Amino acid sequence: MRKLVVFGLLLGVLALGLGVAYAADQAAPAKKPHTMAASGTVKSFEAGKSLVLTTKDGKELTFDISGAKMKQTPKVGDTVTVHYLTKEGKNVATTVAVAGAAKK
Repeated sequence: MRKLVVFGLLLGVLALGLGVAYAADQAAPAKKPHTMAASGTVKSFEAGKSLVLTTKDGKELTFDISGAKMKQTPKVGDTVTVHYLTKEGKNVATTVAVAGAAKK
């Protein structure tokens, strides 16, 4: 009889531990990454690799564009808007949209 009581207590402790672990896992949902945007003029462009953008206030931003969606290939001098995430200290573009072609 004593073994049965000890076994029952162990099952109860195990169930309680699993319940607490499950609740802790459910309490902290994963945060969705915050996408940022920048607009400016293309200073340099390397297809499939990188894009350097100069904003209106003269700030230069470099983006990894290896996985970015683009409907049109930007050229130096084009006005673009880049939506991006910061991962491991790098600006990683998700989309690049050409807003205006470079003046000839």
